[in-house]
Amino acid sequence: MKKILRALFLLASGFLFLIPAFSSVGGCGSGVNAPPASIPAPVSSLITVSPPNQDGIVLVSGAPGAVLPNASVIAANLTQGGFVQRLEELFLRSAHAQVQAAVTADDQGAFDLELEASEGDEIGIRQIVDSEPSDVTIVNVP
Repeated sequence: MKKILRALFLLASGFLFLIPAFSSVGGCGSGVNAPPASIPAPVSSLITVSPPNQDGIVLVSGAPGAVLPNASVIAANLTQGGFVQRLEELFLRSAHAQVQAAVTADDQGAFDLELEASEGDEIGIRQIVDSEPSDVTIVNVP
């Protein structure tokens, strides 16, 4: 039951990750007339990614100011599938890589989270404040 609830949480996080991308595609034409996002994208210059350790885990760290204070931070390994998963993966998580993670930033906008990644993978990072998601910032695994 715990695995199912975790899978549902990660799926819901995935939808929050993708919805802004779909909303800019439909109805807004080229996006020229779209209103600016009020939640800024995470600041890439304040985000570091460690090389993978022996278990294939990287540490994604945001220095103070990387995101808004107390924001929900969601990261996804875009190279290894990110938030797009086949239905059977929801119930067989142990057989697949943990390619997404979520954490709450501290009151200075700093955060640390871990997820599975390999050298050269792209990690997409988004912040959510009051249910409003930011654009995605992409960083690479060294």
